[in-house]
Amino acid sequence: MNLKAFLPHDLLFLRPQTLLPDDAPAWAQYSIKEGLPCVVRRDSFSLEKIPVGFRGTHRSQRYGSFISSQDVLKKFSPEDVVELLLTTELKSPQLDYLKDFSEFIQANEKLKNSVKWGISGSFGFSLAAGRQYFRNTSDIDLVVRANNEEELKCLASLKSWILTPKFQLDIQIQTSKGGFSYKEWLKTKKVLLKTNTGPLLTDNPW
Repeated sequence: MNLKAFLPHDLLFLRPQTLLPDDAPAWAQYSIKEGLPCVVRRDSFSLEKIPVGFRGTHRSQRYGSFISSQDVLKKFSPEDVVELLLTTELKSPQLDYLKDFSEFIQANEKLKNSVKWGISGSFGFSLAAGRQYFRNTSDIDLVVRANNEEELKCLASLKSWILTPKFQLDIQIQTSKGGFSYKEWLKTKKVLLKTNTGPLLTDNPW
């Protein structure tokens, strides 16, 4: 895999033999042996130093570290996770919403070709892992790719879905420079852009 293969929000499944630093919590090391994924986070990148985050069974169990690309067995992007909606045995009202949302986009040729979206957060993690790590009150986290402001306009056709959803919805817009909140963009047009070198307040996240 090359460096460009790894992006924030990607879920990585690692070799069971992957070792974390000595000061890593036992549950994080155990999660690797259990075959649970870690998530790519924002930080400086290299093939031997990919920034990732691990999550445990409790909300307080979060651990950030680095792994080598050689330890990666497979990767699921947020877009890949959407495909898992078709086969998952997990059930929740939020997943029903995501299935309906996906079907709506797929049924519209224009949206199908213009909206580049995926699932992240606890629902993305659960779908990839095949186990439930969300609660009935969990937010839905989505990732939408937009290379410029024009591409972002495609979301206007989905306002009824994303502005008044049945559940709390957090949409992160991903550009080549970083990620920002869609709701924040709608309110101010000046956003806090999350980059690999830190946050940046800007009115041009592209």
